[in-house]
Amino acid sequence: MIQTFRKQRIIARLIRSTHYGLMSKTSSPALALLAFSCLALACPTANLRATTLISDTFSTAGTLNGTTPDTTVAGAKWTALTGASAATSNGTSLSMTTNTTQTNVLDLGAGYFASNPGIYTLSMDVTLPSGSGTSWIGLGFVVNPQTAGSLSTTTSGTGLNLSGGTNGGSPWILNRQNGQTNVYRGAGTNSSLLSTATGTFASGNTYTMTLVLNTSLANWTLDSYMNSTQLDLNGAGAGNTAVFTSNPTDIRYVGFSTGGGGAFSATIDNFTLTAVPEASIVTLAACGIGFLALLRTWRR
Repeated sequence: MIQTFRKQRIIARLIRSTHYGLMSKTSSPALALLAFSCLALACPTANLRATTLISDTFSTAGTLNGTTPDTTVAGAKWTALTGASAATSNGTSLSMTTNTTQTNVLDLGAGYFASNPGIYTLSMDVTLPSGSGTSWIGLGFVVNPQTAGSLSTTTSGTGLNLSGGTNGGSPWILNRQNGQTNVYRGAGTNSSLLSTATGTFASGNTYTMTLVLNTSLANWTLDSYMNSTQLDLNGAGAGNTAVFTSNPTDIRYVGFSTGGGGAFSATIDNFTLTAVPEASIVTLAACGIGFLALLRTWRR
């Protein structure tokens, strides 16, 4: 509502600014500006507003397994695999021990991300206590989470997905207690995209871990953030975006995990998955093309 109001105010100013031009003999630039204003009004989806698919503040006290997020898709509930009791909410946030392998996932349905092209943003807040250990908390998309595995698993053994598939994250991000962050294309620890220096994101602080997966392109893309810092997933290449040469079209789960081996508990909160559908992206592109066509016409 606020964004729409601001947009209307800007357009009103643009229209007022064209008044003199419309009254002059050289009115073409003013007409082009007015036409752009009309296009902006005709393209309400150009704001690319995201739809919240999953949202959980972990306000249901007790173990996570079997609980329903605050907002969910098709009634999806949390499934906690090995060490199900390791993730427990106090009614405000979630506490997850790292001394045992633990994976928690939500099932959106077979081929969900390929069948519903768009820009998906997966994020959660994570706080690791100060320390120098290598144990981690990870966040990601999964094809076939394995009962005895984690997002780091590289196998393709029996898992929740009856159709089979790889067990680890595809793609996913982790943050270690020693402040190192890793991002993998997957599955699991295959195809590393980033490994920061130890201490880059020091423990003892809360970080919002974010993955942005664009499934609306022929070759899917991935962006990743720690808080507002965009991570460079493209190495020596231009830009920070990773491009898939083989799309993980079978992913259907989202979730978080730890590989075990730690001696601390992490605090997790504000797990969210949002989507900007392909239709909104196409509409925005059409609006841009329309304005360029008008601009070309004026220049002639």
